[in-house]
Amino acid sequence: MTFIFLRTTSLLALLVACLTTFSAFAQQKVVAPSRTQQAIAMDLVSSDYDVMVSALEDYIRVPEESRTPQLRAALVRGLAMENERRREFFLSDAPYLYDGKGNSGLDLYGEVMEMRDPATINVLLPWVCCGDSDDFIDFGRQVFQPLLQFVLAAEPGYEESMTGGLWVLRMMVDHWGLDSFSLIEREQLRQIVFRHISGDYMSDHWSSLLYAVYLAASIEDTELMQMAQSIVNDENELRRRRITDDWSLEYLEQAVSDAISGNLQLRQYVPRKQRMIEREALDTSP
Repeated sequence: MTFIFLRTTSLLALLVACLTTFSAFAQQKVVAPSRTQQAIAMDLVSSDYDVMVSALEDYIRVPEESRTPQLRAALVRGLAMENERRREFFLSDAPYLYDGKGNSGLDLYGEVMEMRDPATINVLLPWVCCGDSDDFIDFGRQVFQPLLQFVLAAEPGYEESMTGGLWVLRMMVDHWGLDSFSLIEREQLRQIVFRHISGDYMSDHWSSLLYAVYLAASIEDTELMQMAQSIVNDENELRRRRITDDWSLEYLEQAVSDAISGNLQLRQYVPRKQRMIEREALDTSP
């Protein structure tokens, strides 16, 4: 399959586009690879994208219980290399990211996430997005600081990850409760929200403003919610941020209104065990 990731493609769109590929790879696990795990490990960290993709297909075919520490470590390193390749792409003027046997970035991410190893949190963070929010929170409180620092750092090239970071931080606050966070942590959360609402960062991403409003409501910061309200009522400021279509404007206005009135109804974290039960019920339903 050939998949070209254009510069305008969002990370969430990438997630949706790759689900079919990930599912197809998963179905191949029953077929044992024809080469050794050592050879697969070497190719997982190859700078040749097609070689890495082939190695990933072989990795997925290796039974989970049989995978060596060397093979797992190579997978994590392969994801780290993919993260850097993506970051360099977003910092460049290249017209596309993938050209060849397909995009396997999400598949790398998915396999590393399935390891459920806290040591892999930092290499997973560039893939934070709405669709995987529960998976990140499954790590527990140990994931909060790495995510907080990742979003605070806002390293160039990772702009596509920031909106997802805002969403997951909001879910964390809602799940664990605002009182469970220290004053320093709350102030850092406020800094993040202010940066996105004020337009100091990613000013032309309307979803960034929207998710910042959600987080402002969760940290109960009335001042920031009122700042957002003044922005959505300022035509010149909205035009500066390139937020001009009616649908986005109406959505933002409603979100700000609901945030200020305390009527936001947003998706909340569902523990992994419960998600598995619900998924199994769906799979067995007529």
